[in-house]
Amino acid sequence: LKRDIASRFAEERQQTLDFLKSGIATRNPHFNRMIEQIEKVAIKSRAPILLNGPTGAGKSFLARRIFELKQARHQFSGAFVE
Repeated sequence: LKRDIASRFAEERQQTLDFLKSGIATRNPHFNRMIEQIEKVAIKSRAPILLNGPTGAGKSFLARRIFELKQARHQFSGAFVE
């Protein structure tokens, strides 16, 4: 039973990471670590998340994915602000 539960949570976490990466297959450890950190914060916090970085880095796309993830889990109130 413990293995089933652990397996289910591991699978759900991987699905969340895949959703945030939006199918971007990368072996870049910095990108993967960043997505893992975003996943932890997005799932465990109801606080707003501010993404910053250079133009064209994909902030808006990632912000939309975070919004959709939190929306699917009923973890926010309000609209997406772009």
